[in-house]
Amino acid sequence: MSLESEDEGSGVHERTMLVDLRQLRPSRQEPPQEPPASQEPPASQERGWRPFAFRNLEKVSRAQGLLAERLRWLTPADGTTAAVAARLTELFDAEVRLTVESVQVRPMAELRRFLGDPTFLAVLAPGALQGRAVLEVELALAHVAVDLLLGGAGETVGLRPLTDIEEGVMAYVVLEGLKLLVPGLQAAVPRPRLDGVARGVDEVSARLGDDGPMLAVHLQATLGPHSGMVRLVVPAAVLDAAEPAVESTQRRARGKADLEAFASRLSAVRSWLRAEIGSAEISGQDLASLRVKDVLLVDALSARTDKGEAGTARHQATGA
Repeated sequence: MSLESEDEGSGVHERTMLVDLRQLRPSRQEPPQEPPASQEPPASQERGWRPFAFRNLEKVSRAQGLLAERLRWLTPADGTTAAVAARLTELFDAEVRLTVESVQVRPMAELRRFLGDPTFLAVLAPGALQGRAVLEVELALAHVAVDLLLGGAGETVGLRPLTDIEEGVMAYVVLEGLKLLVPGLQAAVPRPRLDGVARGVDEVSARLGDDGPMLAVHLQATLGPHSGMVRLVVPAAVLDAAEPAVESTQRRARGKADLEAFASRLSAVRSWLRAEIGSAEISGQDLASLRVKDVLLVDALSARTDKGEAGTARHQATGA
């Protein structure tokens, strides 16, 4: 069979179809066959959706999720990290940069998975709390820092454990960082102080304990041409104490800041709001007879702005 066009111009075209009748055959109508019981139905008969199963995802408990939310109370004020980096740059006479790589919530039993051995481990005491946190500086980066402070060129040396003198030099570096970090922490966060230097992961595990989850903050540190990881491990008990009360001034201020930060997302939302600041009981007949300029005395007022008093209001939003 061929299809030829008589005219390729614009307008209505007339086409001629040549059909070879020798190729035509009568079609036989075969009865439809039902699929076997074990065979799956065709795709056209299946339902339009299937639940998607995420595989190999790590399970996170509710306690771990709450612990990650409490990280916001450990976050220092804006500019604090830059101030710490500037002080260390001045101390080493080499550019220092600190960036947060990741945050993980893991069981305390996995502490050895995150900390190196050998490495430099500074134990931090958060205020008057009995709990402890630990700050790790990777061994190669610690050797470079010590060599710079002792008058060297910051050369990379073999990954041997630090000597007592070298650990003392690194403790001094941690103290210099805490001097600028502590004033920038939020009011509810206990002020950390250097409690000592740990000799190995076993000693750190004995100080931190094995109960509850931990929060591991991984930072990428750059010291001149060298780079390495700095890790902060905070047990759940320390984070619980760092979270302010629900009705605290600090928490209300953070909530207000969050509303201002995300207000642009609500700029296009239109809805009805009903604010209730008092209540009064009247009969249906009196309610029906109310007119404009009528006065209705309300009981149980919860806000008196005319007296400069603060109050509360319950509001119910209905979608537009």
